[in-house]
Amino acid sequence: MGHYCREGVEVIAPRNFEEMWKTTTAYKRDGCSKIKVIRYISDKNNTDTITKKFFNDYKDRDSVGSYEVKAYDVGIVGYKVLVKKNKIVDHHRQEVIEEHDYKTKPKRILKGGVLKEMHKYIIDYDGRCYDPYEYGDYDEI
Repeated sequence: MGHYCREGVEVIAPRNFEEMWKTTTAYKRDGCSKIKVIRYISDKNNTDTITKKFFNDYKDRDSVGSYEVKAYDVGIVGYKVLVKKNKIVDHHRQEVIEEHDYKTKPKRILKGGVLKEMHKYIIDYDGRCYDPYEYGDYDEI
């Protein structure tokens, strides 16, 4: 059994970080359900200089608490357009979501598409390793 914090992990996610985090293994298995998003530089495009400046400014930042994640939004890295289309997959017609990536904001998007801003987040979270015998009602052999 152990407990450790992962700090400074860079993740690219849509502007709504909370919804993306709820689909991760750390949220489901480890219970990191306290989500706090801090806007460092959220309206500008992200560059390596901004990322380095963040790590210099926040090198002595507080550690996360139990079952908590802090995400620092350090800027926009691109845009993604999601389009639902009907395609034939394995001889069956299925609805498929196509993703189109753009570095700059497109002036026009595809018909029926949804535009999403992709942000770079630097996250600190409480990752845990569990011994399966610790919380379950298992008989030891």
